[in-house]
Amino acid sequence: MKKDILYSLAINYIYDKWSNKDKKNEIVYIKPEELFDYINTAIVNENFAYNYIIKIIMEIEGEIEEEIRDEFIDEGKESQIDDIITKEYKDKFIECLDFFKSTLNNKLNRFKLINTLSLVEVKTYDKYDLLSTTEEIQELAQIKELLFVYIKRLLKFNKYYNIELEKCLDFNNDIILFNIPDEMRSCVLFSNSKRSTRTSHKNLLKRLYKAKLKPKVWYFDKIDLPNRLYNSSIMKPSLNKEVVITNPEKNDYFIECMDCLQEDSYTKCDKIFCIFKEECISNGERKDN
Repeated sequence: MKKDILYSLAINYIYDKWSNKDKKNEIVYIKPEELFDYINTAIVNENFAYNYIIKIIMEIEGEIEEEIRDEFIDEGKESQIDDIITKEYKDKFIECLDFFKSTLNNKLNRFKLINTLSLVEVKTYDKYDLLSTTEEIQELAQIKELLFVYIKRLLKFNKYYNIELEKCLDFNNDIILFNIPDEMRSCVLFSNSKRSTRTSHKNLLKRLYKAKLKPKVWYFDKIDLPNRLYNSSIMKPSLNKEVVITNPEKNDYFIECMDCLQEDSYTKCDKIFCIFKEECISNGERKDN
């Protein structure tokens, strides 16, 4: 991983030098000591982790735009692609990037992003805060694919509702909560699961417990769990031998599979409203059972 980061730094430096040359056919000369100085400065610069995650988000938006273009080509709209991208998506890309630029400029919020997206065990913030720049970059690099799905979901919700991201994403807790107009339940938006959904679910549940959060609905992935309950707070018996269970009615939660978001398409939005129905449209079951 460290070699990959150093390699990426070197490539970025060479690319920047080449991009900033005065003439198109100009030859760019780079001395080894210049490259080493740049890398040494970058790995101790506190801003580099911030610049790294913003660069990842820019790359993700580029990949999403390419997917959108491919979808329009498949639909036979090649001649309209640039106009559609400009009219319907460019502002969304800019807003998304600007939001994360203003939000991820501190280490605590970068931790919250990782804490929300990672599907494996995550350090506490006290330990995360002690990471060096290189170590933090390694942590951020591990969530790139998860962040891709997260941003893709955000953009689709944002396009459907035309609501500002700062109103959707709540960074006031160790896990980012999610708010959209039609969702009356307390909600958290996760990425999807790349591996075992059960193991991913277990790790996310543990982190919600540590953060003392009990959202009523997870926007997550397909997972068959017979019992979706947060741990009840059970108090020890008193002298009269009564057992008190705190707020049992608030311990259930529902996991949305996200099929209604139609994630294989950027243009299909006709089923999004089904996410908020009391019954699942796939199997007819009530979501509050």
